[in-house]
Amino acid sequence: DVLFSDDYAFGLYLFDSMHTGWSDQVLTGDRSAEKTIPQITRAARNNGAWFAKRHLWVQNEGTTRLPGGVERRSFAELLGDRPAEPKSPGASLRSIELPEGFEVELVAAEPLVRDPVAFDWGADGALYVVEMIDYPEGLDGKGQGGGRVSVLRDLDKDGVYDQATVMVDGLNFPTGVMAWRDGVLITAAPDILFVQDTDGDDVADRQETLFTGFGLGNQQHRVNGLVYGLDHWLYLANGSSGGKVSAGEKSVDVRGRDIRIAPDASLVETVTGQTQYGRDRDDWGNWFGNNNPNWLWHYYLPDSYSKRAVILDLGSNKIQLAADLASKKIDQIAPSLQRFNDVGMRGHVTSACSPTIYRDNVLFDDDQQHVFVSEPVHNLVRHFLLKRDGVTFTAERPDHEQAREFLASRDPWFRPTMTKTGPDGSLFVADMYRLVIEHTEWIPDDVEQYLNTRAGSNRGRIYAIAKKNKTPNKIPNLADLKPSDLVYYLNHENSWVRDTTQRLIIESDPSDIVPDLKALLEETNNAKARVHVLWLLGLLGHMGDEVLEASFKDDHPEVRRNAVVLSELHSKSNVNRRAQSAESVLELLRDPSPAVRFQAMLSISSAYENWKIESITSFMHEHAHHPTMRQALLIAASQYLRPMLSHVISCSECQQNRMLQPLIKAGINIHPEWMESKIMQWMESRVNVGFWQKLAPNEGGIQLLSPHEIALFQKEHKMNELDLINGTQALSLASHFLKNRGKSNLFDSTPDIRNAMQGLAMSVLAGPGDLNASEPFHAFQFLWITRGVRDWAPWMEYMFSFENELPHETRHEILKVMASDMEPFKNNFSWYGKVWNQSTLEERRVLLSMALKNPETARMFLTSLKTGVFEKTQQTFDDTSMTQQMELSLKRLPDPELHSLAIEAIEHRRTRLGLSRTKTDSISKRFGNLARLTRDASRGRQLFEQNCQLCHRFKAVGADVGPDLDSLNDRSGLALLTAILNPNEAIEQTYIAHELELEDGAEWTVLITHETPGDLHVTMTSGERRFIDKAQVRSIKTSSQSLMPEGWGEAMSNQDLADLIGYLQTR
Repeated sequence: DVLFSDDYAFGLYLFDSMHTGWSDQVLTGDRSAEKTIPQITRAARNNGAWFAKRHLWVQNEGTTRLPGGVERRSFAELLGDRPAEPKSPGASLRSIELPEGFEVELVAAEPLVRDPVAFDWGADGALYVVEMIDYPEGLDGKGQGGGRVSVLRDLDKDGVYDQATVMVDGLNFPTGVMAWRDGVLITAAPDILFVQDTDGDDVADRQETLFTGFGLGNQQHRVNGLVYGLDHWLYLANGSSGGKVSAGEKSVDVRGRDIRIAPDASLVETVTGQTQYGRDRDDWGNWFGNNNPNWLWHYYLPDSYSKRAVILDLGSNKIQLAADLASKKIDQIAPSLQRFNDVGMRGHVTSACSPTIYRDNVLFDDDQQHVFVSEPVHNLVRHFLLKRDGVTFTAERPDHEQAREFLASRDPWFRPTMTKTGPDGSLFVADMYRLVIEHTEWIPDDVEQYLNTRAGSNRGRIYAIAKKNKTPNKIPNLADLKPSDLVYYLNHENSWVRDTTQRLIIESDPSDIVPDLKALLEETNNAKARVHVLWLLGLLGHMGDEVLEASFKDDHPEVRRNAVVLSELHSKSNVNRRAQSAESVLELLRDPSPAVRFQAMLSISSAYENWKIESITSFMHEHAHHPTMRQALLIAASQYLRPMLSHVISCSECQQNRMLQPLIKAGINIHPEWMESKIMQWMESRVNVGFWQKLAPNEGGIQLLSPHEIALFQKEHKMNELDLINGTQALSLASHFLKNRGKSNLFDSTPDIRNAMQGLAMSVLAGPGDLNASEPFHAFQFLWITRGVRDWAPWMEYMFSFENELPHETRHEILKVMASDMEPFKNNFSWYGKVWNQSTLEERRVLLSMALKNPETARMFLTSLKTGVFEKTQQTFDDTSMTQQMELSLKRLPDPELHSLAIEAIEHRRTRLGLSRTKTDSISKRFGNLARLTRDASRGRQLFEQNCQLCHRFKAVGADVGPDLDSLNDRSGLALLTAILNPNEAIEQTYIAHELELEDGAEWTVLITHETPGDLHVTMTSGERRFIDKAQVRSIKTSSQSLMPEGWGEAMSNQDLADLIGYLQTR
């Protein structure tokens, strides 16, 4: 390349070819130009210029006033906005940086391979590569499929592939491949194909569709993967395209779930989790996945267990790892190219994919688990150490990689799409090698017109990373070995060798190698080999009692855990030995490993009958406080609800146990009459009816006492401590029961108990202040559902007064109960103004939703907002108590009269506050107006707390509903303003809203954050998180909108926006 800058002119010309020379002009001009290159020569002499570290440096008498006394320009600055040019395979290889002690080798490149996105090895060592040549919009730009799978062979056994043969082409955006029997399986939505080469020329002669029905969404979000499980099922990542998948007449809805298939049996099932690209497991059967903004999830609770307890709200069945802000930051060394999706997220993880658990000892000679995650947008591969943490794991960066990545490239075209442990112990990396990796749906049309979105489609590389001075292992040819010869390879350190060996043994269906397997089990010190042998014996139907019992006592906890899983299979085929196995599994509830204890509890509930409640009650008291252990306990309890409920109800220390609410809910759904009688028996034996009836309603019916009168009663009548303890426990039980049962006839035959309980509830609600925070809530809920108070006004004012000691969390929960059932108010909102002005922001959000429930109360609120006075109490409306988000909800009122009143009321409020009228100018015009305003970051913080932190996190404060604003890199005013005013310009799939229609006719706009077999975990537009029973969902529609509402431009003044942006630009 040629760079010059003298007394008269300057120029930068890049070398193009031997035919055209330096014809690629980047920059040229004379010294009068506005943008110049620092002068390299003066009067034909060196002007103090030199080149180092990819910079031009100039130092002379004219630069003495500059920082450091030097003028410098980076090569990137000199090149300007010019797109980076592709590098040759050798040059790109030299751009890769690794930690000390590792080396990288280029094992395949164009023309042998193009656009590799996935790969796998056959039993003979051949490498099958998926080439998504048709990305992103087809060969013709209109969806024409052109992907293929090629077979690569290393003919001279030097570790570099020499020959490539296209096995099958014309595929529709293929995403995964796996060697299977005498062919390969390929994922190419809507199908999973089985392809065979029958004549040995590496070209497919036979193609069969085994499964079909997978969704055709964004090519990055389609079904993918294919990973061999210890159970001989093949596991796949769903992406996020869903579908109804069939292998014959029966279809399975796979929306929101990952999948496993049994090709030989034509079976497909959903499994825990939803991975975007590349689900993987470790040597012990622990499964992991991720999506673009999240490095890693551990799927710790299999669906096979949670499906047994769909009547319970079990919560999430995955744990997010490496979720802290520091872990989400990345250390990119390549020049940053233009981003079109998540524009502000440069410098933070945005394209995590293909998590790979490294499963060999070639790269690392420690006993730790290592995981690698690709980040193709930032041209790097992240490395974490996995460490057991109870039932799940933690993921941490190694000490020497805190400020650098394990693998990073200076080449911005380097796009690592998949990593995998190779048969030789190296870490293989597929490099799709593209200029643009983002899908075109994120790219504005005007940009796409001049951007070659297929640039690089004729290139592609595969690398192998190894340890320096350590020769990788030779890849064994397992294809022609007899089953008895294969047993030896189960003891291998390499995961591909062990997995392939297990697969080949099962495919051959041998029974004569059982003695060999048992001999290996007894002799080997390799715990990984013992796990494979156990699974082989179980799957082949030769798991003996002595083998299982010995494995329960194995030195390695993961062997014990897998033995517990396999005991389920063994117990089903050996009914006579089931009792003995159950006793052994029960003993493992006291195992030193939390993961073994967790699995033992799951297996007890799944495979064994008639286990004794007493055997797990001590386990419950010890572990019910822990969320993951509680899930296993609830699944076990759901199988034997009556005895478990009897224990929990009668156990005084269980009343604050978090298992109580879900168990009562399940009991009501399954044994409603039994539950009623059980709770009534408990209350009759524990509640001091005579004492609490002194506070009970008179013959006229409903309770009339005020909080003040209750307080006087408490002073005059000393409460027995035991009566209070028993009474609050009774309220907890009855409150849980009535919440889930609704208006029941629980007290029809025992009005004296109802009256006593209402008197007790009012006493608890009025004090004393040293009660557990949940007890006043249960007292309120009991009174609310049983209609125990005639006039709630004095109680509302008391509960929400400044001098009351009710925690805000309790007050918030009380309001949510009220909002779900407004009937007890009978439209008497005389208390509303005083409570509104004394409430927190979260409480006012619920109060507003209550007011908007019906036209009369909505009109009351809007009139108060308009006049600035609550009419019934003549209290001043606190204008600062309204947020812009509240204004948006008012403007969306569907009733024309109320909508008009809302607009008028909002303008009156803004006038009282001295704010300008709402704006509807274009983004560019408003940005120009904002630029002239002084920004008040402290006021911006208030605006953020009022309007944004329900969904967004900033400075470690807020919620994780929308994108994490701590991770923003582009904090320019225009970028922030665009994101606020036009949230639908570019939406990541994770944040797209869904429209739910429920069986009761309700329609909700939500973000679906997670799915379990029985529930949808959703986030409402208000930021509230809920669990929704799938049985109550009539339909789900995916919108094209973000959950973040539009309309902020009308709700916020220019000064509001300037202040908010000013705050978001602080660090």
